[in-house]
Amino acid sequence: MHVNSHSVQCRQKFIKTEKYIIEDQIFRSYSLLKSARIISYKETKDAILWLRVAVFYGILDIDLYTLNKMFIFLKKAHLKYTNEINVLSHNEARAYYARKYLNT
Repeated sequence: MHVNSHSVQCRQKFIKTEKYIIEDQIFRSYSLLKSARIISYKETKDAILWLRVAVFYGILDIDLYTLNKMFIFLKKAHLKYTNEINVLSHNEARAYYARKYLNT
């Protein structure tokens, strides 16, 4: 129990001291996924991880199921089975579907 309460205290202290830095990264990631026209999987993965942090701290209200789907279905292997991939590159299709997931 002591370790867990210490962990919670450390997390709360970190959030207080680094609040603006964390929030800035979260909202940059959110904006990137909602508006990018071309995005790599690494950028997508990093942004999704920041959104998970936002959900954990109650900063954004996004369904974790949606984030988990994005994490899996925006990989290159899944994108090649979509109809749009014939017209778009993988990075363009990934950005299109990221926008679609977050704007619904």
